[in-house]
Amino acid sequence: MANADHGADYLDRLARSEPLDVWQHEDLAAALTVVDDLHAQRPHTAGTARVIDLRLAIYRSRLRYELSQRFELEQPEP
Repeated sequence: MANADHGADYLDRLARSEPLDVWQHEDLAAALTVVDDLHAQRPHTAGTARVIDLRLAIYRSRLRYELSQRFELEQPEP
């Protein structure tokens, strides 16, 4: 499957609110990259406020939260 197909697959899975706890770590990181890339491609004119795509913001928040939770679980106890 091509990268664009993976991107569409990740977005579809996010749109269906698929539980992120069943995703592989690599898929979470790749999906976050896709979402960040889509956000970066949003049109922006100098001197104007950037319009936020709420859907992408929610996806990004969910992905970052899941990745941070996994990172914390992987840390050894002091």
